[in-house]
Amino acid sequence: MNERRPLWDNPTLVWSALVLLWTAGLVRRMFFDFVPGDFTAYISAADVFVAGQNPYTEARFATPRYDGFPYNYFPGTLFLIAPMAYLSTTVLVTADWVARACALVFVGRTLKRHIVPDMATHHLGVLMLLHEPLVIDQLVGNMVTYLIAAWALCLELSKRSGTLLDVLAAFLAGVVLSFKPFWLIPAGWVLVSRRCWSLTVALVLGVASTPLASLLLLDMIPAFRAHTQQMREFYFSVDLLTLAPWALAVMVPASVVGALLVWRRYPSEWVFLLGCVSVPIWPRVATYSYVITLPFSLYLIRRFGWGRGLALSCVTLGPLPWLLRDAGVLPGEQLENWVMYIWCWCAALLCVWCLKRESEETDAV
Repeated sequence: MNERRPLWDNPTLVWSALVLLWTAGLVRRMFFDFVPGDFTAYISAADVFVAGQNPYTEARFATPRYDGFPYNYFPGTLFLIAPMAYLSTTVLVTADWVARACALVFVGRTLKRHIVPDMATHHLGVLMLLHEPLVIDQLVGNMVTYLIAAWALCLELSKRSGTLLDVLAAFLAGVVLSFKPFWLIPAGWVLVSRRCWSLTVALVLGVASTPLASLLLLDMIPAFRAHTQQMREFYFSVDLLTLAPWALAVMVPASVVGALLVWRRYPSEWVFLLGCVSVPIWPRVATYSYVITLPFSLYLIRRFGWGRGLALSCVTLGPLPWLLRDAGVLPGEQLENWVMYIWCWCAALLCVWCLKRESEETDAV
């Protein structure tokens, strides 16, 4: 008599559900005028920039495609998003939905290849669907999906020979990461820890591209700085830079030295987790930081199995952090960020311990 398998263990059912959800999202964007809130910031900024105005000023209110979300990136990035001004909103949001799906497939395949090669692909699909930031990102249109895809590309490139095409790919990954340059921390560590020097240089140049291009728009820089400061005061992030700037000055060199020491002592495949997180010096630990939480969850599941692995990483699954905040379980509007911050620290230490145990077990054999 065959045992009844759980629904999530049925590949046909899982893939059918994922395709159905993706199709529903596509139809919603194509025929029901759905535009994710954060995505309107990119479209409206492109409209204002092409019109010859400054998107960091009140000029952004003039475009009908502005929906309350301001554009917060370097002026140099405006050159990259300018083509959006010439396309309809429907075309843009539809193309974005397809591109995000392709990016997530690439991320999933890369994580499976390098972290959980023995995990069934449909199981990985379920985990990514349950992972709260991935779901939220699809709804709000934040660009973090593209950022983690660029990071995954660096992880993939670190296993290659470093051809001219690989160098170009690393540069383009850096251009994507330049929207949020602190993503250079995990992406750069992946390449540095594997001594991929030419790729590292290309990545750094890519990340520096849009800040340097901002020098071509000097008249926008004062408004950009003032606007960015306002946004930082409004959107509080849980990090050492905000909580204790003096501690950050101590933790940056300490973390780099500590990571290098661990790398030299335990040069295993999992050492990139240290740089993937770089928790002490990661400048914005929040629910969008799944370049941290998703690899950690996979590693913990690989090490402890589904039950304990999911239990250890449950705060990153589903809408739990937001539900805790909205339910008022603990005071403060940034509860979900505090939960994520504490979890990342604990998970980092646990993964280091697992790394050490794995190395000792390998040596014993």
